Amino acid sequence: MGNKRFLIWLAVILLFVIVVICWLPYLLTQFSILDFTKTGQIGDTIGGTMSPFVGILAAILTFMAFWIQYQANEEQRASIADNKTEIQKQQKRYIIDRFEGKWLMLLDIYKETVKSLHYSDVTGKPVFKELLEELHLTYEMVEYGYAKWVNSAFRHDKPEYKDSVIAFQTILMSDDRALRQFLTETAYTVFFYGKPYFSVEMTKNNPGKVIVMEQIFNVVSKIGFSKSENLSKTFDVHSISDGVATYRYRAPKSILVGESFQLAQYFRVLYSLAKYIDNADINGFEYSEKYECFKLLRCQMSDEEQALLYYNSISPMGAEWNTNKSNAPLSIDTMGLIAKYRLVKNLPPRFPFFGINPMEYYATETKYYEENGEQFFEHESFYKYTPKVYVEKKMNGTEEEITTVMHFK
Repeated sequence: MGNKRFLIWLAVILLFVIVVICWLPYLLTQFSILDFTKTGQIGDTIGGTMSPFVGILAAILTFMAFWIQYQANEEQRASIADNKTEIQKQQKRYIIDRFEGKWLMLLDIYKETVKSLHYSDVTGKPVFKELLEELHLTYEMVEYGYAKWVNSAFRHDKPEYKDSVIAFQTILMSDDRALRQFLTETAYTVFFYGKPYFSVEMTKNNPGKVIVMEQIFNVVSKIGFSKSENLSKTFDVHSISDGVATYRYRAPKSILVGESFQLAQYFRVLYSLAKYIDNADINGFEYSEKYECFKLLRCQMSDEEQALLYYNSISPMGAEWNTNKSNAPLSIDTMGLIAKYRLVKNLPPRFPFFGINPMEYYATETKYYEENGEQFFEHESFYKYTPKVYVEKKMNGTEEEITTVMHFK
């Protein structure tokens, strides 16, 4: 509007100047104080008089030409900027559409993978409840195996690794959390693979630990099995003869064959889905938007499924779920995937979490969320599992006495 008004005024002024210029010869010859008619140089006089006005007119016309060109350039720039903005919007929409397409495709693959799970006569999501009970049963058997091995005076058939076994066993007998972590890791290994997934000949790292795992499995593999028709899974004393307790477990099927044949694919799909969301690099697609995607994923997961994910994550097979991105102070950006997006927020409080309790394992992250007005877990506490093997510290006079307490006989 301002530019249009300026051009109108410029045109009026230009018209006025033209009219004045056209009348100048007549005015200078008829009404001038000087008599130009008698000088004989009327043409030169008029030419000299008109030149400044012609120059001014030329300057005005040149300015107008430049001004019009300037306006045209500004309109072109605005048009280019609008087109660029529109192209950027289209590109962003394309990236988002491509992300959503793959994310939904992975979600569908995840759902189909869950549907394909089976346990005896059970299929689909109810399988997680059966698997969790099997893992719990396996842990109790591992506790028993460890207690039997300790009572055997740490007997093993690898004398060349005696010092390594003693060093590792010393750690377990002095640190209750280290003991529970090891028993959990061993139980999950047996649950997942059926037996330790490597032998002492295959590893250079902590052979003492591997030997202890092998000895536990040797005990567990000899425990009797009875098929249960009502799908109940228990581990108890089957019979006592000559004062010797014989342990036996009951389940719909043998639990020492491993579940990796179906769980390996399930966890790979779930982890790929989680990493795809977390790694999404889209302008404007920040943590809050990613968290909404994880909420949708969590809505697909049963409580038992989240519990199984928890145990997978604290084992070597699923350690990437809890791997922090850096050694920087704890924050949303440095947490592992489970803590960052609270993937196990709905853990069932009724389930007796063996080994390391979730609130104990995520104590630091839980405190961080509380300080920021959020809850890490939906429930404030969990059912407490009573361990059958644990480290007990007592004061013997002025010295601390450490013993490993075992309820198994």
